[in-house]
Amino acid sequence: MQPQSRGAGSRAGDAGAAGRPDRDQPRGRAGASRGATLLPPLVPGGRSARVKHSFVGASTPVFDFDKIGRVGEGTYGIVYKARDRRSGAIVALKRVRMEHENEGMPVSSLREISLLRTLRHDNIVSVVDVAVGAQPEDIFLVMEYCDFDLANVMDTMVARGRKSVYQPAEVKCLIQQILRGVEHLHRNHIIHRDLKLSNLLLTAQGILKVADFGLARTFSAPAAPLTPRVVTLWYRSPELLLGASTYTTAIDMWSVGCIFGELLRSEPLLPGKIERHQLELICKLLGSPTPAIWPEITELPFYPAFRFPAVDYDSVRAVFSGFSDATQRLLKSLLVYRPQSRLAARDALRHPYFTESPRACAPVLLPTFPEVSNPAQAHINKQQALARQMLAAEQHEPQRSAARDAADPRHRSIERDVDRGMDRDRRPGVGGGGGAALAASQDTLRDLMAARNFKRRRFDGESHDRLFEVGMPVFRAFADD
Repeated sequence: MQPQSRGAGSRAGDAGAAGRPDRDQPRGRAGASRGATLLPPLVPGGRSARVKHSFVGASTPVFDFDKIGRVGEGTYGIVYKARDRRSGAIVALKRVRMEHENEGMPVSSLREISLLRTLRHDNIVSVVDVAVGAQPEDIFLVMEYCDFDLANVMDTMVARGRKSVYQPAEVKCLIQQILRGVEHLHRNHIIHRDLKLSNLLLTAQGILKVADFGLARTFSAPAAPLTPRVVTLWYRSPELLLGASTYTTAIDMWSVGCIFGELLRSEPLLPGKIERHQLELICKLLGSPTPAIWPEITELPFYPAFRFPAVDYDSVRAVFSGFSDATQRLLKSLLVYRPQSRLAARDALRHPYFTESPRACAPVLLPTFPEVSNPAQAHINKQQALARQMLAAEQHEPQRSAARDAADPRHRSIERDVDRGMDRDRRPGVGGGGGAALAASQDTLRDLMAARNFKRRRFDGESHDRLFEVGMPVFRAFADD
């Protein structure tokens, strides 16, 4: 019997095989077998590369996931909470922005995928898969899901009147996890370039994850010129504010210092509005820099354009007077003007701050804040509070209520949307009712409005940014370097 050639019969056999499941293929991934693929060496005599099948072969369709809701937005994509239909696992889908792309996938997204594929650490978010939709621009990163981010926790709890969101042992646990993740990045020659509270995620077990690698990139020695237009303004180091085009991992350590101060005070440490204001706040906290303590400052492009205020001494001890001496020394070691003198992540983890009492608590003992991790329920509470207020106004002023209904038809639609919840609250013995229910709804509405205004102030402050107008050349876009 002659062996069958790779002709029509072979293709028919392939088509028949495609119609039935293959035991050697994982579910939902036709065209990708188990294990890994050995790629041929790039040069004769070189070593072959082994590539996991989760990143080759047929792409996972995004229709294998049930979208639960939108949970956030990163530097280069929108993040959704979703459920994997095959395994039932909860994951995060990060949609890659493709609005202004004419030449395929953005470089920033390719860089993020390639970096996260090489990183495996408990304190760094991991990419599970890449999913695609019906259109070429529908590309999603499938990532492990974390319950909330630190910025949302801080803003919501402060808006609800809590003065100290985290206790000293809890702050020590968080900053220790941040430093471990950052140290792993720097050891693998990666600069994050956008460390801030909203890019620090927390799981229900208290494990902190460094996320959003849209601006991250690898580095080598000697340092190549890069854009200084990185890092959110509130967490941007002085050398970047003064236009440095060559920088090191020290810019991440300055951001860690700002995050450390924010966790201690439960409010942003340096919330500048524009770059000039940011430098003024830094000088007010640390004193004004001079060539004696930072010899390279005179070589920075924007140094002649800024007149530093006359502040001779720092005010760290005054601002953080309620904290231990080791806490203040660690903060000052991270917030150092000269990048070469700034504390590295490896050295920071060995600082006496982590050995003094109280010791860092276990991650599982960190508070979970269930009211923060359920944004959908917060939206329902808001709608119910509005409906309760409207019903109370109707009972006391029916004529004004009727006029309002005629002027604003949305009133009735809101009432219909929450009618089921209102009926449950009006049942005897359920939900209180009367003046107590109205007072509770007013408190809920006030908390939600305060949280929204606080978050809007953070968003406006983080996104509002300008260059010095001193005739400097325009910097390259983020994705180009």
